[in-house]
Amino acid sequence: MSTKSDIRRFYVEKSDIEKSHLFDYDADGNLVEYKKVRGGRGDIVKTVILPKYTKATMEEIQQDEASYHASVEEATREFVDARTKLYAEYRNPARTTDSLFMLNQEVAEADKKLVASRFTHSYVSRENLGITTRQLYFENAGENKPVGIITMLETQAYPLQRMFRVREPAIVSLSEAKEKAKESVSKMSQAEKVLSAIGVKPKKARAPIVSNEPEAPKAPAVAEPSAVEAPVAEPSAVEAPAVEAPAVEQPAVKEPEKSIIQSISNTIESAVSAIAPKPKKSRAPIVDA
Repeated sequence: MSTKSDIRRFYVEKSDIEKSHLFDYDADGNLVEYKKVRGGRGDIVKTVILPKYTKATMEEIQQDEASYHASVEEATREFVDARTKLYAEYRNPARTTDSLFMLNQEVAEADKKLVASRFTHSYVSRENLGITTRQLYFENAGENKPVGIITMLETQAYPLQRMFRVREPAIVSLSEAKEKAKESVSKMSQAEKVLSAIGVKPKKARAPIVSNEPEAPKAPAVAEPSAVEAPVAEPSAVEAPAVEAPAVEQPAVKEPEKSIIQSISNTIESAVSAIAPKPKKSRAPIVDA
């Protein structure tokens, strides 16, 4: 990490015309010093890595605000106590000049501490606001002369270093990196074992196969029987479509007694019809006219 002395030396040397070519910046904006060789510059001798500032997080801002209010409260209490002591000593008939002077100094120190705790960052700014004399001094209403540069005291509750923080990257050793790699590999193997135990195979990504031949019609998928038994459904009003079986004539099944009686009656009727004479047809009487 860079230090103030390294940065100061870099810019001092870079300002020298004879050495300016030996001090330059790299792609990340860091300060680079090169080795001096005949006819130019050689390899890099030193690199000054500048700190990278990032905005403070909400948690850090809340912590700063809590500490700020606590310091202001403590400084205010000390200032009030110092003024109370000075007021009490001033009303004391037996007061002395030395005691009043010492208490007055305590009040002044408490006031400085209170101002410093309220406004931790203060600076002087010089700006040309373009105002005239009559706008600044009301007693000179007829003066229209420009004032020029105005010096103002600016105060802030937080210094610039608290609004932006330096985030140094975490340095990981080679052994720690190897241990983390081993842990990740062991976790992956444990996950594969769990998946294989429950019957789930990890899918491998495959590149799509592009073919110009027409695809063959796919057979309908046959559902495999599930290990979970489905609940037995009661017969509903909606019947499934009946599957027609091939037409096969089957002999009518009759009771044995009825079949015997029917066969005997058929035999008797056939014998009687064979023996009995056929009935003659009746003719109508012929009437002579």
